[in-house]
Amino acid sequence: MTVDIKSGSALDGDELAHATRKTVSVVESAGATGVGPSTFEPTGVVSPTKASPWVRLGRLSMAGARISVGAALGLWLGDTVLLGLTSSGATWAQWAQGVGAAAFVILSTALVLGFLLGPILVPVVRSVVDETAAGWRALRRGDVGARHTFVARALAAAVLLALWGEGTYHIVLAIVYGVARAQAMAAGMTLADMVLAAALMVAWPWTVHCGRALVGAVSRVYGLRRLVERAWRIPLLLALPLLGAAAVVVVRERSQLAALPWHEAGPILALGLGAALAIALPSGPRWLTRAAASSLAIVFTFGCIEAFGLRPESSAAQHIAFDRALSGRVGYAAWTFAFDFDGDGQIGVLGGGDCAPFDPTRYTGAPDLPDNGIDEDCDGVDASPRRLVGRPPLRMLPFLPPGNPTVILVTVDALAAPELSTLGSTRSVMPRVDALARRSMLFTHCFSQGPSTRLSFPSMFTSRWDSQQTFTYASRLPYSFAPEERTLQDAFLEAGYSTVAVIPNEYFDRGMWSSITKGFQRVDTSALRSISGHSNAEEVTDAALRILSEERDRPLYMWVHYFDAHPPYGVPHGVDPPPIRDDRTLYEGELAFIDRQFGRLVDAVDQRPEATFPTYLVFTADHATSFHPVPQSRHFRYGYDIYTSTLHVPLIFHGPGLRAGRDDDVVSTMDIAPTLANLLRLNDAGRFEGTSLAWELFKGSDDSDRVIFHEYYLPENAFRGGGDPLEFVSARTGQLDLILNRKRGTYELYAWPVDYYEQHDLYENEARSPEVRRLQSMLGAFVQTYRREPTSRAPHASIANAWSSLFLPKSRAIQP
Repeated sequence: MTVDIKSGSALDGDELAHATRKTVSVVESAGATGVGPSTFEPTGVVSPTKASPWVRLGRLSMAGARISVGAALGLWLGDTVLLGLTSSGATWAQWAQGVGAAAFVILSTALVLGFLLGPILVPVVRSVVDETAAGWRALRRGDVGARHTFVARALAAAVLLALWGEGTYHIVLAIVYGVARAQAMAAGMTLADMVLAAALMVAWPWTVHCGRALVGAVSRVYGLRRLVERAWRIPLLLALPLLGAAAVVVVRERSQLAALPWHEAGPILALGLGAALAIALPSGPRWLTRAAASSLAIVFTFGCIEAFGLRPESSAAQHIAFDRALSGRVGYAAWTFAFDFDGDGQIGVLGGGDCAPFDPTRYTGAPDLPDNGIDEDCDGVDASPRRLVGRPPLRMLPFLPPGNPTVILVTVDALAAPELSTLGSTRSVMPRVDALARRSMLFTHCFSQGPSTRLSFPSMFTSRWDSQQTFTYASRLPYSFAPEERTLQDAFLEAGYSTVAVIPNEYFDRGMWSSITKGFQRVDTSALRSISGHSNAEEVTDAALRILSEERDRPLYMWVHYFDAHPPYGVPHGVDPPPIRDDRTLYEGELAFIDRQFGRLVDAVDQRPEATFPTYLVFTADHATSFHPVPQSRHFRYGYDIYTSTLHVPLIFHGPGLRAGRDDDVVSTMDIAPTLANLLRLNDAGRFEGTSLAWELFKGSDDSDRVIFHEYYLPENAFRGGGDPLEFVSARTGQLDLILNRKRGTYELYAWPVDYYEQHDLYENEARSPEVRRLQSMLGAFVQTYRREPTSRAPHASIANAWSSLFLPKSRAIQP
């Protein structure tokens, strides 16, 4: 019998052989000279000479830098391959400069962070790797204790992860619901995460101990012993329900998941491969190490040259480098954090737009005070006074509409203008809408003010920019605007109208979004109880027809909204499924179903005697849906940018006395409210920011030189510490679309009529042209006039309401 001297316990044959091999390994390692090339040295290695603390610190820093640079290089190579497959209209020089700039920012960031964090992270990773390797060897030997420990840790991890997920959900819910201010919210979440993490770290050894005791008890029960005879049975039993739940989520939310940027998974996988190669590289041949170092130096030098060659006009290269490349986004964020000295969100290098790095009031897109001798917006000149006053309403109407006519505003969620054959579609997806357009006034170039439902309807109903409005803090999005904001339906209500809204989804109900139905005396929610689920256009039309047929002593203004074309898409009840089920065919099927039901409403309007029941019908959409030819160049189909394909919607006016035809001037959905107010002589006709289209409805085109503006305004930024809510603005003419990214200080320019999906950025070549300078001046005046410090109304935050919200029920996900 052999006895272990250290523990005094008896060793069997297998354990004796293992101990002998380990002793021999330690002795051989002790006789070696120096430290081996591997980063993760075996814990049993004894170095003949003990290095000083500073030398060890340097080695750890260098190891950390090598691993992080390898990971960054892998991420960048993945991006380069992906970007090479989707150049999206950029020239070769722009593409090369973009990928080079991305390489520089990510490699420099990785080098610095790896060097600084190496002394902390490398020992931790080394310990985890060594412990994992030792445990794996013990499992392969069939060690009973190791097997039981592995199963116990799996049980402990499952329990603590479940507690982590549930606890994090309730903590975040409590803070978001009960705390309004961004600073308090950030501090609360940070403190809560620290407390929860500390609690779980303390609980880990106790949970493992309990798991070990449970596994030991199970191993002594005859009927349950087989569960722990193999180390992987319990983890697999725990993983199978999780995989099943994940599969259910994937199937149920496949349309939503399909819209996510899954193409970025490739570079992320390449990141892990790069880190693994960096770890293994020192153990390989010396020539391979030298070749890798030389290649890295070439890439870094090339990237440095390209990055510092960027100018503010290099918008196409910057878009590739810092928007489309994941590595570039990460690196540029780190550079902005390090070199944004004045906290305005922009830097003065890498083509950034900050012309005064230490003055927070001067950056590209800043409000430029006219004639004060200071160039606040960094466009090279001080702004001159400029008024952005639209065309006045038409005072003398050539046709007096009948007294108190019925007005119906019909909106379709996410309807893109090119889906209509009257606006360019080669297929007749919505024939009833096209038929209405042919005998009405069709505005071919109408654009929504904002790119999503919550960013478009407020401006449509108030005809005021989002940046002008006061928003009220809520526990969840969307935020409602303040009660004093006047809407179109308020004007109708004051004019003696009965105002009714027919809504298709609880997202529009007063309990979710109170201001969207402000001014409506009645909100019909009957379509929410539809047995057909998401596709409820039939129930929406039924409600509208029922309201239209009711007898009343007051004229009617009714808003009808169809939601079926909003993702996730499906096959409507009673509709044959398409032969190929993808997002495009399902979307077109939803539109065809809406068209069929909307046709019933049009028939009902046509059957009303015009002399007795004069009716004006307005048809439009809140925003479009972009089926971009290069999906990888856009993150989602809508909601996150203000490009043409995201904003272009149909606009149709139909009614007695109105011209029938087409108008090709650029107009906005903000023009609907002033047009109806002008047409019906409401008191608010001159209070709106939009332009009345009565000229076009009665006299023909009269505003061919018009410039319209768009905002991407996120009111939650004012509450949650996200920076300036006004992130993007654009100025659009009949030929050009100039977009200003106020977060990074860059412009983009597109000839949108011939480049509908805006893949060819012209700003680098046209930045100094008179027309572009004019549009830049107008954008500066727009920001100066309408952008203001965010105003909001937030509830008082208290510990009581934060604590009480811990017990709030989990809310269902509502589509934005």
